[in-house]
Amino acid sequence: MAYRVDNIPFLIRPFFLFCSYSVAFFLYLFFILFLRLTSKIEFEGKENLSKGPFIYCIWHEDLGPFFVAFKKLGSSQIWMNHPLWYMKPIQILMNFVGIKKIVLGSTGHDGQKAAKELEILLKEEGASTTFAVDGPKGPPKIVKKGALHMALNTGFPLMPLKFFPHPFFTLKMWDKKKCPLPFGQISVRCSKPLYVTEENFEKVQEELEKALN
Repeated sequence: MAYRVDNIPFLIRPFFLFCSYSVAFFLYLFFILFLRLTSKIEFEGKENLSKGPFIYCIWHEDLGPFFVAFKKLGSSQIWMNHPLWYMKPIQILMNFVGIKKIVLGSTGHDGQKAAKELEILLKEEGASTTFAVDGPKGPPKIVKKGALHMALNTGFPLMPLKFFPHPFFTLKMWDKKKCPLPFGQISVRCSKPLYVTEENFEKVQEELEKALN
């Protein structure tokens, strides 16, 4: 049985939570918060963020700089996230960063049910969300359709965000995740919002991929 974050056995749950919070606190303190305090964060096209809520779209490689710059977006967000046990530290980190609610689900793990729940919450609370549109396992920089379906069903526009940290190093993973270094700069390019209809679905998918590249 593959344990989820919400069905860890009672006897080991305290130890599980202790380890998860410890890892999340370490990542937040020494990665997110330290980088946020020592980095210059600049936005190009920030005027495009004036009307929300949005479905923010990023590449999986940009999750690091995204979390560093998250507070600057100034929007309330609810996310959908993978439910298996090893994601608990990341979900706690998301709460530390400022993501207020997390819906558990992904492809192969009640993904459609979670997507419907997320759609309802976004419309009820007027909150934004974010999709790493080439995740969770790639191929990198190829837009999958989940964010477009979410935009179609909620009426919220897609907001492409592209991050340019300097300096940074790259992790040897499938997504070549970018890790900004302290005392640098993170530039964020906010493209114009993209509205999805049934008629322009394929065209918007191409435009989103072009904006993120």
